[in-house]
Amino acid sequence: MSKLLKSVSLSLAVGGALLTGCAARTASVSPVYFQSGSTALTSSADSAAIAAAAKHLENDPGTYLVLAGYADSAGDASANDVLSLQRADTIRAAVLASGAIDPDRVKVVALGEEAGTDDMQAARRVEFIFHDSGRDEDPTVQSMLAAIGITTFVTADAE
Repeated sequence: MSKLLKSVSLSLAVGGALLTGCAARTASVSPVYFQSGSTALTSSADSAAIAAAAKHLENDPGTYLVLAGYADSAGDASANDVLSLQRADTIRAAVLASGAIDPDRVKVVALGEEAGTDDMQAARRVEFIFHDSGRDEDPTVQSMLAAIGITTFVTADAE
């Protein structure tokens, strides 16, 4: 099944309403950094971050994870959206392979060139954003990201 990239924009007020009683946070799991144009994992720090995220999810079944992929500003913005989504997908596959985690609890989004830094190396990363729903419901990616102030991103939807 092919995937379509879909740009999503939402209002913080709407996201905040969806999150009553919930909390999203970036965790103490360090981001995973990538080489320019690459989706390859390269260091033991990458493995440690992935293992820590998987352990956190295994130990807290009420927690969900959004993997936010970024790219630097080199090249075409659309290609960087795709690359940042592929980076997040790489981390998702590794997290899911690390333990018995329901795949519905791990979401991916692409933030492309919206890295919030001028440092090209630091821009090429995937961040771990944990969300404790406090309930037995699957929160939306939009609600989890809105809780930390991210309102525009790219996600993959099956056709």
